[in-house]
Amino acid sequence: MTKYQFQDNPDDIVEAELFEPHKNPWPVGVIPWPENGPRPKDMSWGYMQTTPKDRVHVLPYDYIVTDSLGTRAPVDHKYFEKMYHPVIALGTPAQVPSFRRFKLVRTTDITGISGTGEIAVGVQWPDQSATLFWLKTETNGYYKSLDQLQQIHCYNDASGQPNARVEWID
Repeated sequence: MTKYQFQDNPDDIVEAELFEPHKNPWPVGVIPWPENGPRPKDMSWGYMQTTPKDRVHVLPYDYIVTDSLGTRAPVDHKYFEKMYHPVIALGTPAQVPSFRRFKLVRTTDITGISGTGEIAVGVQWPDQSATLFWLKTETNGYYKSLDQLQQIHCYNDASGQPNARVEWID
């Protein structure tokens, strides 16, 4: 099992394992539906017994989460991956590469092609490369770095001022 940290509370550490139904062994506590019996319509492969009378269905790729009190329950993978991050050392979240979004805003357009104002949106990737999407022509371009993109598209106008600028969205 891997330790994960809740994004909004670094003290909230849980252990979790991904339920992949075609891999064995299954996580402790996941019980398969009987081979010949009726199966639920929700595509679950098994269940976890939460009380003597209650069951929780387990779907493929749910995370089986164990909290600090030892309680185990399935959590939908989409929710879990948004809210929890792997821990490499207790209390230290793993460095997950992130990207940053930006827009290219042009003040003057000497070519008459892209116009002025917000003319493109882009992403700077973890390796520092950038992708740019032109709003008017609906085309895109790839750049080895944001510096390269700015050298090409943020040149000085006749007054010596940059004709465009990068504005970070996040």
